[in-house]
Amino acid sequence: MGKLKTIVASLAVVMAGLVAFGAASAGVQANQSNDVMYGGVHSVEAANKAMIAYPQLYAKYGVSKDLRVETGAAHRNGNITNAAGQVVATNGVSVGRQKLNSASRSFVADGNTWYESANSGPNVFLSESLPAYLYFRADGTFSGGIIMDCGNPLGGTNTVIPKTPGIKLEKTVDYVKQKTVNVGQAFTYNLRITNTGNVDLINAVITDNAPAGVTFTGASHGQVTAGGKAWIYTIDRLAAGSHVDYDIFATVPTYKEGAIINQACIDAREVPGSPDSCDKATVDVPKPVVKQVEVCEIATGNIVKVDDGYDTTKYSTNLEDCKPVTVCDTSTNTVITIRKHQMKDSYTTDQSKCGQMVVCVLETKEIKTIAKNAFDTTKMTTDQSKCAPAPTPPPAPQPPVQELPKTGVSEAVTGTIGLGALVAAGYAWLVSRRQLA
Repeated sequence: MGKLKTIVASLAVVMAGLVAFGAASAGVQANQSNDVMYGGVHSVEAANKAMIAYPQLYAKYGVSKDLRVETGAAHRNGNITNAAGQVVATNGVSVGRQKLNSASRSFVADGNTWYESANSGPNVFLSESLPAYLYFRADGTFSGGIIMDCGNPLGGTNTVIPKTPGIKLEKTVDYVKQKTVNVGQAFTYNLRITNTGNVDLINAVITDNAPAGVTFTGASHGQVTAGGKAWIYTIDRLAAGSHVDYDIFATVPTYKEGAIINQACIDAREVPGSPDSCDKATVDVPKPVVKQVEVCEIATGNIVKVDDGYDTTKYSTNLEDCKPVTVCDTSTNTVITIRKHQMKDSYTTDQSKCGQMVVCVLETKEIKTIAKNAFDTTKMTTDQSKCAPAPTPPPAPQPPVQELPKTGVSEAVTGTIGLGALVAAGYAWLVSRRQLA
């Protein structure tokens, strides 16, 4: 009988041990009494509710609804992997309500006592791995996790290289930081953009506004805008560790005193802050040595010296324009002296066009002296013969008188009678004319 009691007692001990061993071996996988959330969390929404129920506990293990979440797994060897099977953390630990082995450590959060155990420790994981929600920081590093089957927090040592975006802009002028250029000389601003981080950059924007005195004339990429005063360009993708080069062509059209500093900046949305990187390049413009030119000042008719690049509407390089010229002013019929640049339509260098002239007035047949500018070809002529009087016709020839022989006294008587007859005849004719009148 005593022996039987001994055997029964031994079996009881063995059974108790087996029960205890089974509970310990199940760990976070099968021991529901160890679950933080009974029934587990099998959605992100359920995980968020767990964080509300035990905020201190989940925060302690880097679990937050504000972080990026993805599915993964916790392994019995202590590794934590993402969905692609990449190890994102090692030395994995999980937290439950029971002390699973002697190495488990306790702490208090949200008014409860919790026990943290290494996943690789005894009596913690029964299976090789358990599905989990994994939480990652903005830089891509592992922050914490939740085992789906039990809702227990999951921690580990991050192995993810942090995502560190970075960008750098370097600017030179003809590949030096500072250069002397002359007015009107073409030069080039050189920009090198380097992705200094370990993540690709998308749609990074370069902005370069021309400083006062500088005009952009073109660019190797994109378009110059605002009348040569701006260049903005977007880089579609810049791979981590790579760089690109751009050129902006420019000139200084007019002299500007002092150094001219040009700054360009770049902004990438992945890089914190704005702008992300800027750099400057400088051009120095020496004052041009102005050549002086001897010209004729049109307004005064004086020969003066002016800077090259003078106003051609005010000055003439033809010095003859300032020399005096004697002309006939046909509007006033006077000979005057002027500057060559003062010539106008009413002036002529033919001085014979001024003075007096003798003409024949056709209407009155009068010969008169007039001013040359008063000559009217429709009313006057220089052919004075047009005003000569008409010639007097010569007298008609008379028939010869037949003489009678002269015979002394008879001749005298006949002569006397003949003379009287002539007088009488003349008188009679006059009387007849008066009667007619």
